[in-house]
Amino acid sequence: MIIDNSPDEKLHHIIDGVYIGSQDSAFNIAALNECKITHILNVATGIKNAFPDQFKYLNIELLDVPETNIHKVFTRTNEFIQQAVTNNGRVLIHCNAGISRSASIALAYLLGIHRMKYEDAYQLLKTTRSNIKPNDGFVQQLKQYAEEIAQSNENNAPLSDDIKQVPNE
Repeated sequence: MIIDNSPDEKLHHIIDGVYIGSQDSAFNIAALNECKITHILNVATGIKNAFPDQFKYLNIELLDVPETNIHKVFTRTNEFIQQAVTNNGRVLIHCNAGISRSASIALAYLLGIHRMKYEDAYQLLKTTRSNIKPNDGFVQQLKQYAEEIAQSNENNAPLSDDIKQVPNE
């Protein structure tokens, strides 16, 4: 588990309409407004929504341990992010430190919706936010997810978790 005591209020732009950050960034109203955030995806533990009347939230409390089944939330998180983006919204994905859980959710979005290869998605995210480091269990689940997507693309079959790709406008 990573414990981060230094403030990290910056929002990092990943791809159109999608940002990543830490719990500190989720409390930085000036940065949220500057980036025109409309939705916040909170995958932290023990962090309440700072501005429930100003943003649409999705809260999924995940432990940052390799045994956590993060794969089971990919459909829900991808749909939340893509719905916001499709409607010209902007999403901040955050956990506590902005290193493992939020990075894993962002990677799942790049894999599932944008159909990026794992290595390409990881490199894009690492370039955007250099301190990302999904835990080993999450990496394994993300690579499995990427394989499922590749197989579904080859077979033109639906994904095992029924993600529906929404076209970008």
